[in-house]
Amino acid sequence: VVSLFLLGMCFLSIRFYHKGTDVREYFIADAGMPWWAAGISQYVTMFGTLACLFVPAFAFVSDWSSLSLFVGILFVSLVLAKKYVPLIRNVKGFSIYSHLQERFGSCVRLFAVLFSLLFAFVRIVLFLFLPAYFIALATDLNTIMCIVLTGIVALLCVLAGGVKGITWGNVAVFSVFVLGLVVMAVFLIAGTEGGVKGYFDVASQNGKFGFIDDSMGFPSVFWILLIGGITNACSLLMGEQSLAQHTLIVRDTKSASRAVLLNGIIAAVVGLLL
Repeated sequence: VVSLFLLGMCFLSIRFYHKGTDVREYFIADAGMPWWAAGISQYVTMFGTLACLFVPAFAFVSDWSSLSLFVGILFVSLVLAKKYVPLIRNVKGFSIYSHLQERFGSCVRLFAVLFSLLFAFVRIVLFLFLPAYFIALATDLNTIMCIVLTGIVALLCVLAGGVKGITWGNVAVFSVFVLGLVVMAVFLIAGTEGGVKGYFDVASQNGKFGFIDDSMGFPSVFWILLIGGITNACSLLMGEQSLAQHTLIVRDTKSASRAVLLNGIIAAVVGLLL
């Protein structure tokens, strides 16, 4: 399954390789991507393996307290779709940092780019290590080899496919993710005595539907994750090129706003399901 998935990602990159001859098409897909694909791709870019691993692990040992993190992201998406997206759509060029140079000069733009690259490096290290680690566990391969393999596939997707290859690759990743959720839910319910009712009874008895953790006399986890979700979503959606670029690959401002809203909705729904 893992091999087929990696081969499929390589196929997508090769498919878009010969079409990426124009700079505008390579970086913003000539503003011709569907808004729903841009929204899904933005969600996958924002969370990736973190949503697949962190949220289920947190829910296993706790409850729905982590949902406040995704509620904050949904709130930010609503605001940004109305106020921030029109500003980004007026940027001349293929980068959101072009706006910084127009308003504040090249020094501010260089400063923002350098820190963005540093942040992106940390994210790449984390996003490469997590899937490679679990691939190694599932296949008995060496972890270093898995890191190199996933890195090569990711590099191929970026260099050969351009933003089109990345976007449709992220849609494929999301489809596999949703399919995995469905299969997991079916097996869990089928393996629980009493079926669907028994499944929810067991979850309720173990306190898995709690939303506010007041064990410390104050809903600290709820508010910490809510505020953290809001601030993190603002910094990522407004300042991270790989995320903000998704507002430039669609036809118009209305489509870009829809993509950002879809990202927030998916984050909230997936957070609830996980």
